[in-house]
Amino acid sequence: MTIRIGLDWGTSSLRAWRIADGQITDARQFPLGVRKIAAGTHAQVLHEHIGDWINEAEIIIGAGMVGSTFGWYEVPYLEMPLGLDDICSKAVEVPNGIKRSDRSTLPVKIISGVKKNSAGEFDVMRGEESQVLSLGIEEGTVVLPGTHSKWIAIKGGKIVDFRSYFTGELFNLLVKESSITQAISEGKHTKTLGNEAFIAALKTPGSELTHEIFATRARWLMGGKIDDNREHLSGLIIGAEIQAAITHFRDKHVHIIANVELADIYEKALAEFGISATKIADSLTLKVFNRTAELA
Repeated sequence: MTIRIGLDWGTSSLRAWRIADGQITDARQFPLGVRKIAAGTHAQVLHEHIGDWINEAEIIIGAGMVGSTFGWYEVPYLEMPLGLDDICSKAVEVPNGIKRSDRSTLPVKIISGVKKNSAGEFDVMRGEESQVLSLGIEEGTVVLPGTHSKWIAIKGGKIVDFRSYFTGELFNLLVKESSITQAISEGKHTKTLGNEAFIAALKTPGSELTHEIFATRARWLMGGKIDDNREHLSGLIIGAEIQAAITHFRDKHVHIIANVELADIYEKALAEFGISATKIADSLTLKVFNRTAELA
């Protein structure tokens, strides 16, 4: 039996999979984003959490921010267009790997991210490329909502374009550390999953965005409900993302990779702009892990 370990090690969490003969047989997740890991201790963290897998595996393959400047080992960004074999064949081996209990060395490879530097437009991503290329889509647009939402264009099975949006991080900053925090986060909240206040805010012109963010506080001071204010803010920011993205990505149908709740919210928001969606509740990078191991 051939055992491999796949890692999706991002900014906020570590997801790990035990892969036996190409199929996932176990999965673990920990709130151990790379920013929480001290330099030089990544191998130790893995031993503490998946040490039983390490002793039986033939290779570890990592994707995501584990290959960033604040990750385990920095690997370069690759330029588009990029297909499955392009990123898998260029995975970078971590010097000295990781030691098994018998002191033999288990090789570790990290998937490179993707960069965009053309016509004065700059963008980067790490991890999303592995999720998207593992889907096997030949043509279309894939949307990955989140801290830094990604819209990725696929043609001929290759990533040919992408754009990032500061959506999730901006919302979280405003909720936790701004002058409108009281207006949107005081007390308990009801999860409304895109209520009327959310829908009404979606098509707010981008030129009005900063005014409407401030108006969230004014609504609260005049008796507005916190739940509605929170939904209004969410609609403003997600709407700004979608309005900007659809001027660049023209598809009327997209694929959404997200947890169920976030996928539902984006499906509802996209429908307001005449865009239908196929929801993918969770996207494993299994195909990338297996192909990288095959090419190692």
